[in-house]
Amino acid sequence: AAACALLAPAVRTELEDTSGKPCYRAVLDEPMGDGSGPVAVEVFDTAAQAVVGSETLFLSRFDGRWLVIAAACTEVPHAPYDCSVGLP
Repeated sequence: AAACALLAPAVRTELEDTSGKPCYRAVLDEPMGDGSGPVAVEVFDTAAQAVVGSETLFLSRFDGRWLVIAAACTEVPHAPYDCSVGLP
């Protein structure tokens, strides 16, 4: 439930719709990585990109707080990121 609280509303809905499960169960089925390694964050006004080890997250500001709009993303040469949750 704590992980779902960090997801943007549209991402939470997409996760539930595609899995057919409530968010708190569906998020456990996603390959999120272990959250270890060097951390780098770039902020672009109301959007941000965070790289933790080899995983990339994309965030956006919603009502004064940062929420995840895409997670477990890997860079694809000459193409958009490939994300397990949400879209970059």
